[in-house]
Amino acid sequence: MFDLGGGTCDVTIHRVSRNENGGFDITELSISQYTELGGADFDELIMKKLMDKWLHKVMGEKHLTKQQFQALPQHVRLQIRESLLAMAEEAKVQIANKINMTLQMNMNGKSYVELSDEQKRELDSYHFTQLMANVPEELRVSLHITKAEIDEAIRPLLDAQYAREEKKCIEYPIRNAIKDARVPLTLSDIDYVFLVGGMTYYPTVQERIYQLFGRRIVPLMPVNSMYAVSRGAAIYHYNRSNIRLAHVDEIGKSERTMPQNIYIDVVEGEPVTLIL
Repeated sequence: MFDLGGGTCDVTIHRVSRNENGGFDITELSISQYTELGGADFDELIMKKLMDKWLHKVMGEKHLTKQQFQALPQHVRLQIRESLLAMAEEAKVQIANKINMTLQMNMNGKSYVELSDEQKRELDSYHFTQLMANVPEELRVSLHITKAEIDEAIRPLLDAQYAREEKKCIEYPIRNAIKDARVPLTLSDIDYVFLVGGMTYYPTVQERIYQLFGRRIVPLMPVNSMYAVSRGAAIYHYNRSNIRLAHVDEIGKSERTMPQNIYIDVVEGEPVTLIL
């Protein structure tokens, strides 16, 4: 399972099999959690792209000079950043919605990764346009961004060869989950990839995961990725009498994997990691 939410990226590998009673045996083979990579990082890169567009436009339309921009009060700069950050998140959501609607209506329900290169290039022109909000009138402009521009902005988070920061790329949790599994595994041993978390709704994320598995596995999103965790928990609870979770020592290892970091809470300070 590949889970890319707002603040974390989690990859888990499970072995699932039918038991003699007709239920399921589920064995946890690997957990790879990256608490510093999430949808917020994608929003940040898109926001920087919008910031460049904003600067170009206000200097052209509003005749703002570099000196005037540098002299803007801190709270105004913060308003600009927050407005562009909200616009960045809305842009990726709206473009993803448009593409998924197109797939349902005109592509016979195909997933994005199953389209031809030509069809994908046609979708690159899908765009989002919005007038900035919550900024002074003299700095308010309408901004336009395309899917192609968003894809270019977020490339460092999708492809390790363009990564700008260590561990700030979806390749790392996937490859580490394979490398650190409790039994020897390769990418070719994986049969299914389930997508969870709002950021996996964005088509280019799906495409990159498809590429990482050698275009062999079409990533699955049987339900809305935003609600997959809550629905999965409800389904698991309903069916738990038919599910057996195998113990760790049954596959030859005795250590336990902690799915979450453990922190010490600090009064008037940041939490301190106790177990990572």
